[in-house]
Amino acid sequence: MREEAVALSHDPLVVVYEGEPARFSAYVMAEGAPEVVVRFKREGSTPWREARLRPEGRIWAVEVDHGLVAGENLRYYLEARCRGEVVRTTVFEDVPVVERPLHPRLILTPAEIANVRERARKHRWARAILEGLLKKCERHLKERWEVPEESAGYYHDYFCPEHAVRLRFDPKKPREHICPVDGKAFRGEPYDSAWRYFVQRRTARATYELALGYALSGRKEFAEKAGRILLQYAEKYPLYPVWRDGRMMFQSLDEAVMAIDLVQAFDLIEPSGALSPEDKRRIEAQLLGAMAKFLMPRRGGVHNISCWRNAAIGLIGLALGSDPLTKFAMEGPTGWKEQIERGVLDDGLWFEGSIGYHFYALYPLWLLYRSAKNNGYPFPAPLVDRFKSMFEAPIYYAMPNLSLPALNDCWFGGSLLRYVWAYEVGYGEFQEPLLAWPLRLAYGNEFERRRSLEALLFGAEEIPPLKPPLLKSVNFPSSGLVILRLGEGRRQIYLLLDYGPHGGGHGHPDKLNIVLYGLGRLILPDLGTPGYGLKATHDWYRQTVAHNTVVVDRRSQSPAQGKLLRFHGDPEVAIADAECSTAYPGVYMRRVVALVDGLVLDLFICRSDDEHTYDWVAHPSGSVEPLVRLKPFAKRLGEHYGYQFIRNVKRASVEEGWALKFNFGNGRIVKFTSAGSPGLELFLGCCPGPTLRKEDELWALVLRKRGKEALFGLAIELAEGMPKVLKAEFVRKGALLVKCEDGRAYLLAVEPGTFETPWGALETSAPVTLVKFERGRAEWRALGGKARVKPK
Repeated sequence: MREEAVALSHDPLVVVYEGEPARFSAYVMAEGAPEVVVRFKREGSTPWREARLRPEGRIWAVEVDHGLVAGENLRYYLEARCRGEVVRTTVFEDVPVVERPLHPRLILTPAEIANVRERARKHRWARAILEGLLKKCERHLKERWEVPEESAGYYHDYFCPEHAVRLRFDPKKPREHICPVDGKAFRGEPYDSAWRYFVQRRTARATYELALGYALSGRKEFAEKAGRILLQYAEKYPLYPVWRDGRMMFQSLDEAVMAIDLVQAFDLIEPSGALSPEDKRRIEAQLLGAMAKFLMPRRGGVHNISCWRNAAIGLIGLALGSDPLTKFAMEGPTGWKEQIERGVLDDGLWFEGSIGYHFYALYPLWLLYRSAKNNGYPFPAPLVDRFKSMFEAPIYYAMPNLSLPALNDCWFGGSLLRYVWAYEVGYGEFQEPLLAWPLRLAYGNEFERRRSLEALLFGAEEIPPLKPPLLKSVNFPSSGLVILRLGEGRRQIYLLLDYGPHGGGHGHPDKLNIVLYGLGRLILPDLGTPGYGLKATHDWYRQTVAHNTVVVDRRSQSPAQGKLLRFHGDPEVAIADAECSTAYPGVYMRRVVALVDGLVLDLFICRSDDEHTYDWVAHPSGSVEPLVRLKPFAKRLGEHYGYQFIRNVKRASVEEGWALKFNFGNGRIVKFTSAGSPGLELFLGCCPGPTLRKEDELWALVLRKRGKEALFGLAIELAEGMPKVLKAEFVRKGALLVKCEDGRAYLLAVEPGTFETPWGALETSAPVTLVKFERGRAEWRALGGKARVKPK
C-alpha cells in the first residue's frame, strides 16, 4: 500500500458511558473519497458490529449505541478504505463502560462552591477577589477567542538575546515581538511560534476563569463562552500533528499544563446546560481523552515535568470517571505516590535542587492531591506528612527578607511572597501554624490585601496571630545545603553553602558555591538562569565562573557531589565545613565558612598532585572602592566557560594581601580583606547579573593562584558605618588570622595543631576551631575535638 493513498489518525477512547452513544472520530487524509468505518463489540463477544463515520468539517465521526452496561469493556478498531487500499488502527480491547459521573468533582465540589460563595458574602477580602474574577470574565465575554491552527513553539525562545529578558507579548501582534528594554522588534522564527505558546496559555486560562466565574456566580453566559472555546479545542486537537514530545504545544509539559486548565473548565460547566450531550462527548473523546492518551506514554521518571503530566492524566481520569487513568496517575510507576516518595527529599525540598522547580512541582502535586481527595482516594498519613513538608521546608530555606536563593536552573528574584498561593492552600488544608507565617508577613492584619484565587477557593477564613518561627542555622542533609544564620530579623546575616547533589538535568557546576545575605540585602547572589533558549544561559549562567566558588584551569566543574564534614550553629557563632573531590579530576577542594560578629570568615583549600590555576570567584554589586592599586589588564581572563563574559578587567599583585570595599548606600559597606600569598593575583571586572542589561551587571572578583595547592583566606565584613577589619593573614597553612582596629581578633584553624598569635597560642585537636580574642580573653568553638588557648 502506498502511504499517500489513505492515512488514518485516531485518538483512542478512554471511556464510554452506560446508556449513551459512543463517539468515534478520526482524521483521515486520502486521495479521493474514502470510506471510514468503526467495528466494535463487547469484549469477548461476537460478531463485530459496524458503523460508518461521516465528515464533520475536517474530522470524521459517528455516534453509535453500543448497548453495553457499566462494568463491561468495549473492543473496537477503525478502518479507512480508498481506491482499493485499506488502513486499520490497532484493536482497542479494554475501553471501560461506566456510569457518567456527577460534576463538579475535581478541585471544587458543589459543597465547596457553596462555602466559597458564603465566604464572599461574609468577608470583604473574599468578595473583592470574587468581584475581580467576575470583571475579568466580563472582559473575556467581549473578546473573540480563536484557538491557533498551528502548534505552539517553545516558551524559552521568547526572550531578547541581547538583554536576557522576556519579550513583550501582544495577543494582537503575531509577527512583532518587542524587547521591553530598548523597544527592538524581533520577527520570524522562533519568536512567532513562541508567541503561539502565550496565545494558547492565555486562551486556556480564560476558559478556566470563565468556568470558575460561572460556578461561583451562576451566570450562564460565562459557561456558554467557556463551552464554545472547549468545542474549538475539541475540533482542532485531533488535527495537530504529533511530533517528538509535543502536539498542540512544543512539549508534553506544556500540553499537560493546558490539559489541567481545560479539564477543570469542563468539570465546572458540565452541569450548566451550556453543552449538549453531543458536545460533552465531543470534548471528552476528541480533547480530554485524547490529551490523556497522548501524555501517558510520555510521563517519564521522577521529575517536575512528570508531576504535571500526572496531574493532567489524573484530573482527566477523575473527570471522566476512568479508574484506569486515575490509578495510572496516582499509583503507576512514577505516579503521584512515587513522586512524593522519591522526589521529595527527607528534608522536604524537591530533589532537583532548585526552589523554582520545588514550587513548580508542588502546584500539580497539590492539584492532583486535592482532586483525588475530593473523590475519596485514600492517602496514607506518612505520605501526607511528606507532602506537607514541601510547604514547610522553604520557610527555613528563605533569606531574612523572604527572598529565595536561585540555585541551579531557577528564576532569579523569587520570594516566599511570590508563592503566597502555596501557603494559602497549605495552611487552608493542613492548619499548621508554621504555614500561616508567610501569610502574616504578606498581609499583616490587612486581610483586604488577599487577592489570589487560592485564598478565595482554598484559604482559611482567618489567619491567626502567631510568633515568628525561630530561624536558626540548619542543614538540609538530603539536598546538600547548609544555611548559617547570625542575628535576628531582616538584619540577620545568612550564608548558604551548597555541597550536595548536582541536581540532575537542572543542576549547575557549582559545588561549594555560597550565597550571602546581610545588611538587609543580597550580597553574593546565585544568578539562577534566564530563558533556556538563550545562548547566554549555557555560555554564562550554567558555568562555574558565574558562581561564588573556585574554578580550576578556567574550566567548569563536572557534575559532582560533595560532603558536609562539620556543622555548628549557636546564637553567636555558625560554622560549616564541606569538601568535594569529584568536581575536577585529581583536585581536592574544601571550604570552611564561619559567621561571627558581623564577619564572614572564608577559608578555601585546593590541593592536587599536579599544577593547576585556581580562581576563587565572587560576584558582589555596589560601588567599589579599591584599597589596593589596580591596573588595566589588556588580556581576557579566559576565552571559554563563561570567562568571555568578564570585561573591563583590572589586575593587581596581592602577595601581601589586599582589601576592597563595596558601598551599598545608607552607610552599608561590605569589605573584602584577604590574606596574601606568593604569586597571588587579584582581578576585578564586570560581568552579567540576573539579566544581560547593563544596569544589572555585577562585579567579577577573582583571586588567582597557580600551583599544586592554593589557600584562599578572606574576611568579608558587613558593616553599617566604618569597617573595623585591618588585616587578614595566614598563621601557617592551616589557619586564617583576622585583626580588627578595636583590638578584636579572630583565628580560624582548619586542622589540628598549635597556632601562635600575638594574643596567645591555640592548641587544638579539632579539625576546625574558631577563636575570638577580645580584651585579653579568648572564646572558642572546637568542632570534632578539644582546644585550649594559652594567653600571653
